Amino acid sequence: GKPQFRSLGRGDIFTMRHMGQICALGHLYRRAVFPTPVLMYLLLVFVREVPAMWSPLRLGVAVLAVCAMSAASARGEIFAENFDTYATGSQMHGQGGWKGWDNVAAAGAVTSDAFAVSAPNSLNISGSADLVHEFDVVGGQLQFTAMQYIPTDFTGKSYFILLNTYEDNNSAVDRWSVQTSFDATKGIVTADYFEEGPKTLPLIYGEWVELRFDIDLDANTVNEYYGGQLLSSHPWQTDGAAALGAIDLFANGASAIYYDDISVVPEPTSLVLFLGLALGAAVMHFRRRR
Repeated sequence: GKPQFRSLGRGDIFTMRHMGQICALGHLYRRAVFPTPVLMYLLLVFVREVPAMWSPLRLGVAVLAVCAMSAASARGEIFAENFDTYATGSQMHGQGGWKGWDNVAAAGAVTSDAFAVSAPNSLNISGSADLVHEFDVVGGQLQFTAMQYIPTDFTGKSYFILLNTYEDNNSAVDRWSVQTSFDATKGIVTADYFEEGPKTLPLIYGEWVELRFDIDLDANTVNEYYGGQLLSSHPWQTDGAAALGAIDLFANGASAIYYDDISVVPEPTSLVLFLGLALGAAVMHFRRRR
């Protein structure tokens, strides 16, 4: 049957005051690593499987999970772009801070509703597209993510690039930190900057794939992930700046690759330790009271 929670008494683990304190702690974890659906699943499993005698603990876990979800929803994004506020088929050069390389309109790219993670639009990078968005992030730890869709009939070689410094029409200051290529002829994705990791992985066609870059500007490191698999680990820069300067989506004459839901957030701190410590303290407290 449905999980039942008994009323809390004076001797139970979590009073309303404790719940408030837990929520306050949860909001300190604004960099929650678990997406809301995962937290919901863990919560449902826990409240269904833990015996009724642990009902105060179950309620405490419910509070922890809800607070964690609240924290996750307010992680403090530095940048977020889903292309859904623009007209379908519109030119992105000059919109939302996007522009062609060196501010050249001919290097722009258009939105498309052919494929999308968040409806209705994604970004079509093809042909002459060489689309740039600048950032002004100096120091700290970041997680840069983008969803990418490579159609099954993809041809050519396209690039995803992150720069630590970028300036229109001043190539002397442009410095690359990430250059990841997607090669239809070889059927591989390649991290052109590489120190550790496999460096190449098979291209994934016909589905949305997450590109993720865990960047530590202070430690000068970046870990590149493709579809959840480590692709490369290497220094963020060797002769540039401890900064995130720009993203560059360069088609290089290739057929269309689609991008959606691009975001930059402070790198998440896992809730595992937080929840583990909270649950451990709750269990010990419960046992002492029995």
